[in-house]
Amino acid sequence: MSGQRKTKNDGRNFHIARNFIKQKILHSYVPHEYYEAAHKQVADLFKRTVETGDSDSLLLVGPRGSGKSNLVHTVIKELLEEPSFTGAALMVELNGFIHSDERLSLKDITRQLHAESLVGNREFRSAADNLSFLLESLKSGNKRSKSVIFVIDEFDLFCNRENQSLIYSLFDVAQAAHTPLCLLGITSYYHVLDLLEERVKSRFSRRQLLLHGAGGPDGLKSRYRHLQQLLYLPQRLCLLDIQSSFLEQWNSNLAKICEDRRVQDIIFQQHQTDTSDSYFRNFLFQVISRLSVEKPMLQVSDFVEIYEKNMEDSKMNMLNGLSVLELCLVMEFIKLLEGEDEEEYNELSIGRQKQDEFKMYRLMITDDQIDAAIRAYPNLPTEVSQWACSSLQ
Repeated sequence: MSGQRKTKNDGRNFHIARNFIKQKILHSYVPHEYYEAAHKQVADLFKRTVETGDSDSLLLVGPRGSGKSNLVHTVIKELLEEPSFTGAALMVELNGFIHSDERLSLKDITRQLHAESLVGNREFRSAADNLSFLLESLKSGNKRSKSVIFVIDEFDLFCNRENQSLIYSLFDVAQAAHTPLCLLGITSYYHVLDLLEERVKSRFSRRQLLLHGAGGPDGLKSRYRHLQQLLYLPQRLCLLDIQSSFLEQWNSNLAKICEDRRVQDIIFQQHQTDTSDSYFRNFLFQVISRLSVEKPMLQVSDFVEIYEKNMEDSKMNMLNGLSVLELCLVMEFIKLLEGEDEEEYNELSIGRQKQDEFKMYRLMITDDQIDAAIRAYPNLPTEVSQWACSSLQ
């Protein structure tokens, strides 16, 4: 009976721990050492709009995967836990990929502002008329009205639209002394200001906040700390009926994993390949997903196997699935040079008459890939492997 209870408790401990860590990986904020100053600046911007009624605008710029949207959503989540902020602000979030035209944007703005009853059954001749009506509603307010905070992700896509009417109108409201309005644009396009029309630029504060992610100074050290932060189980989980002995065992094992040279090498190699936070989190999520009730603790082999799987050569995978005949044909798989390669060859052969049979071709796979496929191929006839080796030499 005690054995059954222990098995049940072990399963419960494992499921609570794994679900908690998955949520941390998917939704937790990037380490503060990355963006401590940026976090404070965005929070102060939102607070100032709500507390003093000052309208403002800001662009958050950084490479994809650097944690821009994650940072903003974390600031919003923290502020919404403050009753004074929740009761005094309205949040509107737009995304250039989702809100692909003004009609969709305006429809969602109306929904997020809870202005459906205000619009009612009105029919607008155009998106411009609809926007004008919404903005006039905002302009009818004053500094004591609820503040409206616009967060526009993929801001550059809104800039590519004809006339830039939406962002122009929002900047216009932010500049005027009407309803307090804060506009925060998020983009990975560093030259986004060059996309703005002059009339839009004149209404924009031109303030930009640049983020560099883990690729900045001490990025690798922060990545090592991030590894432990995301996989660590806090003591407060005991409130969810998880046993403290399981927590201690997990965290003790995690400390050993983080100190293992093989794991550190993998983190280093990953950081050299891609410094984005999303890439790293995706890797950790795959590692955690390998665990089970029967194998609840992390092992170095989990990191090694997932890393090797992610680094597999796609062409190698295709070669391994071919028949012997197909493999023989692939050794002759070539393509005619074209584009820049053809131009370079033409420069080297000026004055020569190039007949079709003497045109340059390229082998579409490398010698190393062929060699690796030959060595990995099961039961490959000896004469084929010998022919391959002689051809490669």
